[in-house]
Amino acid sequence: MMHLFLLLMLLMLSPLIAKELFTEETIVQYLTEKNPFIYDAVGEKYIYKAKEEYALGDFDTKISGKLDTKRYPASEADFLDVTAQKPLENGLEFIVGFRQAEGVQEYNNIKTSEQGEFRIGMSVPIFELLEDTNLRKFNKQSASLNTIQFNAQSQDNLRILYFNIRSLYNNFLYYKSVLELEKQLYDKADKRKYYVEKRVQVGNLPKVALLEIEQQIINRKQRILSAENYYTKVLENFVQYLNLSKEDFLSKYTFVDILELEKKYIKIDKAIDIALANRTDLEVLAYEKKKLGLEMKQAKLLQYPKLNVGVYGVYDLKYNDGVKVMFDMEFPVEQRKYKGKYNQIQRGIENIENKKEKKIITIKTKLINIINSLDIIKKNIQNVQNEIALVEELENVEYKKYKVGASNLFLLNQREVYSLEIKKKFLQYTLEYLLLAQEAQTEMGKI
Repeated sequence: MMHLFLLLMLLMLSPLIAKELFTEETIVQYLTEKNPFIYDAVGEKYIYKAKEEYALGDFDTKISGKLDTKRYPASEADFLDVTAQKPLENGLEFIVGFRQAEGVQEYNNIKTSEQGEFRIGMSVPIFELLEDTNLRKFNKQSASLNTIQFNAQSQDNLRILYFNIRSLYNNFLYYKSVLELEKQLYDKADKRKYYVEKRVQVGNLPKVALLEIEQQIINRKQRILSAENYYTKVLENFVQYLNLSKEDFLSKYTFVDILELEKKYIKIDKAIDIALANRTDLEVLAYEKKKLGLEMKQAKLLQYPKLNVGVYGVYDLKYNDGVKVMFDMEFPVEQRKYKGKYNQIQRGIENIENKKEKKIITIKTKLINIINSLDIIKKNIQNVQNEIALVEELENVEYKKYKVGASNLFLLNQREVYSLEIKKKFLQYTLEYLLLAQEAQTEMGKI
């Protein structure tokens, strides 16, 4: 019989024993890319990575082929061309191919022997080579910078997302504690009802005391319902980020008391230094400036003639070898494109520098205000702790007076409610401190 009793007790207690303690570190376990909120913050990086790979495609070796057979009334011709082209990052382009042309050619004016000819050549963009930039290289470097920039943007998205999640977690612990206080207040009135009924029965209290205690119980039920409403809302908002249901969350975990959470102290100078070193949104601006630097380098080509030199050597299997040199030049006289593009990029760089300066000022100001507020709240927490000790003592005195008939339910109710409000104020200050400390960490660029 004893064994059966112990087994039943273990079965009843097993859900409690199996529960894990939920902390801020536990949150991170749920913040993977399988979480839709996380993927929404970082998922676009895969698009930029694919765009980077697409830009690399400009350097792929290209093989082309052409076959023409013409049988006109006054002319006949056959043309075959197989060519491989390989562009390099410095702008050079190599060409290797074989072609065979017989008869009167309609478009290309090429003639070879029946055996055909091999050709090898190279296209050299002179000024692109001298300036060490070209459209293919520019596209590749821009795509690479876009990938790196969005990785930094992803980290900044996570910084803000994590702050929102942790803020909800702290709010959840706060409303959980408030709900527990309200339940304690209700329990006091509920237990007192039996005492009042007994005293009314023996004539020590008037019947109106029953009405008073019923009114207090109803009022305290309303307070619990209001607290439960806030608690449930915050809980639902929090667990959505964990991709869990409210029921699964509560059945799986136990929770720390909000008053047990560490209240971190932060120095202003150190906080600012860390923020300037860690803020990824500042990195985003830095990469934006680098991209404009690439654009500026590419735009410089607009001030030069577009000059390509082509050198091609051929070896005909019947007529031996030959060579072709080609010059291709184009020059905009007014150079309005260059001037307009230069001014556009220069203004863009100035705009980014201004944004960065403005952001740094904003970061410094926010951190100073947060840390000053933390100092004030810390003092308020110390004061309210002293106040709690006083109101609890006053509540105890009022209760003792009530027990001996020197007080009444109305005054005792006021004392109990006031004690509760001071304890809630203590929780509120604690929550404010934790949220501000978390905001400071977020402003410092920490995740």
